[in-house]
Amino acid sequence: MTNFIQKHFLYLEKLLKAQSKLCQPVLPNYDIGINREFFIKEILRNHLPSYCEISSGAIFDQNHEPTDQIDIIIYHPLSFKINIGVTNYFISESVFAAIEIKSRLNDTDFKRAIEKFVKVDQLSRENLFTNMLGATTTSEAYHYNTIGTVLFAYRSYSAKTCVKKIREHISDNWDNRPEVIYSLDNEYILIRNDYLKREKFQENTILKEQGTPWVYKLAESSLDGYLIIGKNCLLTLITILSKRIQYNYHLYPLLHNYVYPKNTK
Repeated sequence: MTNFIQKHFLYLEKLLKAQSKLCQPVLPNYDIGINREFFIKEILRNHLPSYCEISSGAIFDQNHEPTDQIDIIIYHPLSFKINIGVTNYFISESVFAAIEIKSRLNDTDFKRAIEKFVKVDQLSRENLFTNMLGATTTSEAYHYNTIGTVLFAYRSYSAKTCVKKIREHISDNWDNRPEVIYSLDNEYILIRNDYLKREKFQENTILKEQGTPWVYKLAESSLDGYLIIGKNCLLTLITILSKRIQYNYHLYPLLHNYVYPKNTK
């Protein structure tokens, strides 16, 4: 079964590369970015658990203005969204993950995407129905208090250069760095080295376990703040996103707090 799954996602990676070549800049009136986003969304729709919806838009909470436009937002199907024309706005508690798609990274686009993720990671998720009591260090259930941030690049820097540029661009906000960076052409995926040790949870609710968590078993090496995985990259990404949905779909935003905020007297 494992070989079947791994082969399936390896073929999907090859398919994405082939589809990318269809997006030729010489074609008139052809938006390369939109169509490459479409290819990614189709893979997500066909492989993620059904307890989610997939769209694009901006994210906000009761204390912050909406973020800039985000290419792909994976969110809870039982939460409301605000629609203004063709743009959707999502409350932070309803969002499982935010994904930016880049056809080819350059320094300007890379910096803009990284800074956008800093804003997403700073959003509050305090208006959830309950805390995850008794979560274990390998269940990832306590990720209820973070939003997954993923940069997906069809063509990217090397892993070493990528991490170096993240440090250069957001050194003052290093704790808000992206959770995952996936390079399709260079065939690597970077995952935060504190992926299962984020600080946005109550320490006394986490049960300590023995052994090495699955993400760390996959890592072939590490760089400044990141683990490097060089195989089964798409499968790893889908697994990370699936686990976020699996462990968070039953946590409903307390929507009345947006009508009557908790800090209102």
